[in-house]
Amino acid sequence: MDAVFDNPNYMISKLLLKFLGLWPTQSRLRKNLSFLTFTFIIFSLVIPIFRGMLNNKTDLVIIIEDITGILYLLSIYTKYLSFYVFEERMIRVYNQLVKDLEDITIKEEKAILRKHARQGRFLSIIYVSYGAMATVVFNSTPYIPLILDKVFPLNETRDLLFPYYADYYFIDAVEYHYTLFTFHGAMVICAATLGATAVDSMFVVNVKHNCGLFNIVCYRLENIGKSTLSKDHALPSTQASDEVVYREMKSVFISHRNSIESSQIIQETLSGSFLFIFAAAMAAIAMLVFDIMLNLQKPIQIIRIGVLLVGVYLSIFYMNYIAQQIMNDSEKVNEAACNSYWYHCSPSAQKLVQLALLRSQAPIILSAGGVFDMNLATFASMIKSSASYATVLLQMQQK
Repeated sequence: MDAVFDNPNYMISKLLLKFLGLWPTQSRLRKNLSFLTFTFIIFSLVIPIFRGMLNNKTDLVIIIEDITGILYLLSIYTKYLSFYVFEERMIRVYNQLVKDLEDITIKEEKAILRKHARQGRFLSIIYVSYGAMATVVFNSTPYIPLILDKVFPLNETRDLLFPYYADYYFIDAVEYHYTLFTFHGAMVICAATLGATAVDSMFVVNVKHNCGLFNIVCYRLENIGKSTLSKDHALPSTQASDEVVYREMKSVFISHRNSIESSQIIQETLSGSFLFIFAAAMAAIAMLVFDIMLNLQKPIQIIRIGVLLVGVYLSIFYMNYIAQQIMNDSEKVNEAACNSYWYHCSPSAQKLVQLALLRSQAPIILSAGGVFDMNLATFASMIKSSASYATVLLQMQQK
C-alpha cells in the first residue's frame, strides 16, 4: 500500500494523513496518541470560545463570531473523527485502489486512471494551497494594529483586533492577547486547517479514482464486440469467441461493481460528518455575511471575515463539485452500455450487459446523512438559503 501511495499523484494526501496519525500502516499507539492530541488541541480553543460567548450574551456580533468559530472547529473535528473511527472502511478503499492499479494493465485504461489521478492531485494542491494562504492571512490580521502602531503611530494605541472572543479562565484575554493568540490560537487554527485539508484531499483522491473506474467501464463497454465488425461497421465479419467476449464483459461487470462498492464505503464513512458540515456551513455563511454587513466601515475586519467566508464557500464547493463529478461519470455507464455492440455478443455476455444497464440506471449520489444530495445544485441552493438567512438576521438587528 505504501509503495502505491508514494506515487506523486497520491503522496500529498498520504503525507498529510500520516502527519495526523491517520495512515493505516502506522502503529496503534501512534494513532491513539495523535487522536488524543488532536482532540485536546481542538477543544482547548472550543471551550474558551464557548465561555467567551456566554460572557457576552448581549452582544450579537460577539455571539455570531464565536458560534462561527466553534462550528468551524467542530466541523473539522468531525472529519478527523470519521477517518479515525471508520479506519477499517477506509483501509478497504485504499486496498481496492491498490488492487485496481495492479489489475488494470491495458495501456489505454492505465492512461484513464492516471488522468483522473492527476486531476485529483491538482484539486488537492489547489485546496491545500488556499488553506495555507487563508490560515496565514487569518492568523496575521490580529497583529495589524500592533504593526500600524509601530509604522504609523497615533496619540493613542489602536484597538485590539480579536479573531474570536475567548475566556481563558484565570488568564486575562485582553492583557495577554498577543501571547495567547501567538502560542495557542494561531497554533490551533493551523492544526485545524491541516486536519481539514488532509481528510478532504484523500476524499478527492479516492473519489477521482472511482471516476476513473467508471470511465474505464465505459471504455470497455464501447469496445465490447467491436472486433467482430467488418470495416464498414455494418455486419459481423466473424463471430467472436463466446468465451473471449464473455470474459471481457465479466471484467466490465467486476470493475463496475468495485467502483460502486468503493463509492458506497466512502459514502458510509463520511455521510454523518458531511451532514454536520453542511448544516454548520449554512449557518456560518449566513452569520459571516451578516457580520460583514455590520462591519462595512472596518476594512481590516472585512478582510479577516472575508477570508473565512471564502474558505467556507471553497470547502463546500469542493465537496459538492467532486460529488457532482462521480455522479456524472457513473451516469455515463448507462449510455455506454446502450451504445455498445452488445448485439454482437453471446447471449451470456448480453445478460451481463443487461445487468450493467440495471445497476447504472441510478447514478452514484453522495449524500450528507441522507438529507442533502451532494452536487452543484445543492451548493447553489445552500448559498441562496444562507443569503436569505443573513438578510433575516440584518432585519432583526435593525429592529
